[in-house]
Amino acid sequence: MGFLSDRISRRDVLLAAFAVFFVAYAGFALTVNVVIVAVVFVCYGAYRGTFRAAGKALASSLVPRELRAGGIGWYNSLVGLTQLIARSSPVCFGITLAVRPCSSMEQFSQWSASLRS
Repeated sequence: MGFLSDRISRRDVLLAAFAVFFVAYAGFALTVNVVIVAVVFVCYGAYRGTFRAAGKALASSLVPRELRAGGIGWYNSLVGLTQLIARSSPVCFGITLAVRPCSSMEQFSQWSASLRS
């Protein structure tokens, strides 16, 4: 998918990738049909490939030539760090519920409201 970012703007390719990401996750949330889930996985794979290629291309074009390798390194570091945080949040949520279990949705609502205040 990297060839697309050479033909049209990298920003537009990234926006299209995020649109595919939204459609894929909506598909995961809304369907139980195995065939549709398989199609959604293919869409998600297209998003990942497009995001990686176009994101690196955009990062390299925003940095001066002599700092390009470092710019791509920082880009990959930030992407990896945000993915680590995003993937660890469900684990933290599960640990929190294990430490302070809630026996009902009402208790959970009260507990989560107390966290926000």
